Amino acid sequence: MNIWKLVIVIVSGIAIAQGLFLSLYILIRGQRRFLPAFFLSLMLLALTLRLSKTYFYYLFAMVPTWSVWIAIAGLWAIGPSFWLYTLSSGPNKIRKMDYLHYIPSIIFVFISTFANPSWPLLPLFNAGAIILVLYIAASFLLFRLGKWQGNKRRFLLFGTSIGLIGLIFTSHIFIGTIQSYTVGTILTLIILYCINFMILRDRTILKSAESKSKKVRPDALAVIIEDIGQLFDEQKIYRKKGLTLATVAQELNHPVYLVSQAIKEHKNTKFNAFVNAYRVSEVKTRLKDLDANSKIEVIAKEVGFSSTASLYKAFKEQTRLTPQAFRKEYEAKNHMLD
Repeated sequence: MNIWKLVIVIVSGIAIAQGLFLSLYILIRGQRRFLPAFFLSLMLLALTLRLSKTYFYYLFAMVPTWSVWIAIAGLWAIGPSFWLYTLSSGPNKIRKMDYLHYIPSIIFVFISTFANPSWPLLPLFNAGAIILVLYIAASFLLFRLGKWQGNKRRFLLFGTSIGLIGLIFTSHIFIGTIQSYTVGTILTLIILYCINFMILRDRTILKSAESKSKKVRPDALAVIIEDIGQLFDEQKIYRKKGLTLATVAQELNHPVYLVSQAIKEHKNTKFNAFVNAYRVSEVKTRLKDLDANSKIEVIAKEVGFSSTASLYKAFKEQTRLTPQAFRKEYEAKNHMLD
């Protein structure tokens, strides 16, 4: 074993241990039922699986084919894990279909049970590295658009770190020498140690932004909910398509988590449901105007719904009727009074 291979084995072995430690530490230290911590832990576990390929490839003469496919599955799971971490700290809940991002990794795990050693694997590693970078870029775009309600320092720490690791993996596509692999592995280890150092130095990084809101005085929330009411009743901001909690907070010059907490405590609902309640209320008012006879599609657009389907869903949740059924029912009652 030459010196380069020896360095790669030692450094990648330490990096694997560091990655496993961070994954378990975040999972254990993360707040109870704190979904973002779960996805961060899963992301680091996936990274560890990817690094295991480097470790075993340079340590042993022969590496089982299944283990290489597991490493590929790990690589393809890093990006989706960070993406779901980003979504889990946004205004909307994680949907079941969001987990479909893990389908490629699941397929690779399945293939590992019968894979032929002669199958080409390098294209999958290269594609996985590029896709990882794209996922990180998409997450930062979501962060920049203001659809982020979590701990910003935590996002920047893990987003920047995993983004750099993704760039390291991508660089191997163009520079495939053993020296570049060695440098890349060393840099990956340094990045993992930086994450470890930052977490141990500042434990609040693993806390949710909502934990700050427990110290907020009730009268402060009462003022905020009053401001929200004026913004929605007078300025009718709910008509803005794609309205986010961050946009409302910016309009009111209040922190996002305070606006969110004010709505939860005073209206006993979440932001999206709160906005849709205003939209549905206006839809009902306009449906009662029988002379106008406006089309549902037009009303949906004008009150802020992204589509007619989203109007139907929100309307039925609140009234148990479709807009057409509501209009007919109101029209029938009107005729009876006449």
